[in-house]
Amino acid sequence: MNPFALPSLLSSVFLFALGLILLLHNRKEKINRVFCALMFVSSLVNVSAFFLHLSTEFDTAFFWTKIPYIFVFPSILLGFYYVLVLTDFNRHLNKKLFGVSLKQHLRIIIALTLIFEILLIFTNTLVTGVESHPVTGFEHTGGIPLAAVLPALGIPSHSLAFVP
Repeated sequence: MNPFALPSLLSSVFLFALGLILLLHNRKEKINRVFCALMFVSSLVNVSAFFLHLSTEFDTAFFWTKIPYIFVFPSILLGFYYVLVLTDFNRHLNKKLFGVSLKQHLRIIIALTLIFEILLIFTNTLVTGVESHPVTGFEHTGGIPLAAVLPALGIPSHSLAFVP
């Protein structure tokens, strides 16, 4: 077994346990349910990264290289939603920011997320392939770096923080 796969496995177990413990603490609270979903999706990201490091063939490694990123975008949305639930966003949905209501800002964030998911799943734009390293095993190679893609989601979401 590849020792570089262990951190992904351990973090996925920790995240899943954290979400489950909080959910079992008080199931009726909406914030606990949202946090549990966020932790569950984050643990799926780490489980799929674990399987990428355990891959022994190119085809399986290429399959597992896209799977973590499929869960990354929903975890971003769940993170935003967690913050919105935490701040009781229902009171602020009708307020305008830069002349656009916050409902529209949320729709823009969701639409951009869906566009990036479609690009990720059906094209090789974001993740172009895998390469084998002698020490760490298979690693993904990137097309457009995710660091360039994620600010497109972050710019509308950061505007939500400036609502009076």
